[in-house]
Order: sequence, then C-alpha cells, then structure tokens
Amino acid sequence: MNVAFEDDFIVLADEFRQILQVIIWPVVIVGLVANLAVILRILLPIKNNKNSNLKPFYRSSLISLAAADLLMLLASGTNTLSNLSSKTFIWNLSSAACTLIPYLQTVAMIVASLNLAFVAIDRFAAIQPRLPPAKSSNSLGILIMIIIITWSIALGSSYPVLNIYTSETVTIITNSTAYTAALCIVNDRNSAATIYTALFTVIFLPLATVFILVYILLARSIYKKKFPGNQSTGGSISQEISTASTSITTSAPKPVKNKKIPMHVIRKRRTVRVILILIGVFVLCRMPQWSFLVTKLYIKVSHKFWWHLQVILTLLSLINAAVHPFLYAFLNEALSLVTWINSLCIKSTSKESSKDIPDSITVKIPRSPYAA
Repeated sequence: MNVAFEDDFIVLADEFRQILQVIIWPVVIVGLVANLAVILRILLPIKNNKNSNLKPFYRSSLISLAAADLLMLLASGTNTLSNLSSKTFIWNLSSAACTLIPYLQTVAMIVASLNLAFVAIDRFAAIQPRLPPAKSSNSLGILIMIIIITWSIALGSSYPVLNIYTSETVTIITNSTAYTAALCIVNDRNSAATIYTALFTVIFLPLATVFILVYILLARSIYKKKFPGNQSTGGSISQEISTASTSITTSAPKPVKNKKIPMHVIRKRRTVRVILILIGVFVLCRMPQWSFLVTKLYIKVSHKFWWHLQVILTLLSLINAAVHPFLYAFLNEALSLVTWINSLCIKSTSKESSKDIPDSITVKIPRSPYAA
C-alpha cells in the first residue's frame, strides 16, 4: 500500500472550488433538461405519426448528439462534482466507476464528434443545387439503424480505454492522523498514450477537420449565393440618378437616402454569424480537452496549474454539451420549443372552444387538394 501526504492532494483553494460548484451545477442541470427536451421534441412527432420536414439522417444525428451530451454531462459532471466536494483530489466514487467513467466520456466525445460532422455535411448538402433533395421520411427503422451504427463505432473504438484506469488504495497522512483513500490512476502510461493518440489522430482529428472545413465552405457558399432581385436596389438608384432634372430653374437633386437592407441579406449575415459561432464553440470547448488529454500522457504534470487547467477544460466540455441543444436543435424552426409550446396551447384552446359549440351546429370545412 502506497503512502502519501494529504497536502499533496490539496490542489484547489476552497473559494475556487465553491465558485466552480456554483457554475457547474446549473450547467449540468440545464444541459440535462435541454438535451432531454431535444430527444422528446424529435421522437414525439414520430410517436404521434405526424409529418416532419426533417430527414431521418438529420433527426438521428440530433438524437445521437443529445444522447452523447447527456452521457457526457452525467459522467463528467458526476466525476467533477465529486472531486470538488472535498478539499483533496481523491477518488470518492466506486472502483468500477474509475474504469467506466473514462470509457463513457470517450464514447460520448466520439459520438458527439461523429454527429457534429454528420450535421455539418447534411447542412452543406442541403444547399447544393446539383444534389437532388432527399425525400423526408418518418421511418423509425432508418432512424434507429443510423443511431445503432454510430454508437457501435464509438463503443467499439473506445473499448481499449476500459483497460487504462484502475482504482488503487493509498494511505494518506495528515499532521496527526492517517486514513485510507482511493486513487484513480493509469495502469500503463505508454499504453494509455498510444490508445488516446490513436483515437485522437484516427477519429477525432479527421472529424474536427471535416467539421471546420465543411462549415467554412457552407458559410462561403451562403455568403456568395445570389437571390432573386439582388440588383433591384442598385437599378432603382441608378434610374433615379439618370432621370434627375437638368433644368436651370430646378433645384439640385436631393441625395438618395440609404435603402433598407433586403431581408435575404440580413438572413445571410445572420446565418454566417451562427456558423462562425458553431466553429468557435467547437474550437474553444472541445478541441482543447482532447489536446490536453493526449499531451498530459506524454509529459509529467505535477504542478497545481495543470490541475486548474484540467478543471477549466472539463467545465468547458460541460458547457459545450449544455449549449448543443440551443445551437443545433432549438434554432431550427421545426424544433423550436416556443413554436411547440404555442401549438400545444392553441390545441388546448381549440379543444376548449369546441366544447362550447352546440351539438346541433355542424360546420363543414372544405378539404384542400393536398389533404390526406
């Protein structure tokens, strides 16, 4: 049994730990509720056999992304909050959790990275005029099949991580007493470095490259896309200038006032800003954690600064999992929670109003040629 001093495991100040807990708890709660809302928002129309304009590939990507974020919030949130609950960085969970939590975190990161790349490719393909638009379908079988394939890839590729971490008992000595605690340590540092480097270079890095490049191409295509009537403003201005009076008695022409920016230009700018935000969130919140995870296996990190950096990067990954529903689902008009709540309120109101109509009064509503 190893022996260590308690001061070696006190790496965070009490005030800093309290601040982190105040931040992490709301992030985890909001993230859990938001990701559950995404899954329910997508699955409920299928259960009720309602038509949806979202393709099965897109819906399955959003469901897998929400499930991966739920897994990340539960695994990383539990681990981080457990470490912050005490002043020493010792393992407060079960020995099985020491092996399972890193595996679940890796699975969640790979699933999320895969589906972020899928969503980016699907959005880019949707604006390409050469590609025929895919038919929307509510096939639950296709949706489940895509989810199973995605998670099978992540579970299989992350399997070696199960052999990296193990729980070890250690005797911690204080000024006057000693007690027994557990640490979650790496079995073989070289093997762990090889496994995580392979996952980083073979899976995460290519997916990150695809994600960034596709969104850059998407922003470029949207910004350069021409809409009908783009030249109408310029033509009207040139016509007003060319037809100005040249009579001596006529006063000088008044300067043309600035025309209102067309709606399609405003939408293009807004879309490009959203794409830049997506890239920025990915680069800031997800890539640093992967990079730090691989780097710390090749160099020995013992200074307290590295513990602070690890906690901050974990917090960023939790924030990333919490904001995904708002960036990828709720901004979509088809998945807007506000629209859904309004539709539910309208339905409940219409049911109540229908009760007030006497049974003797019947109203015939003509069916449109596109009605089912």
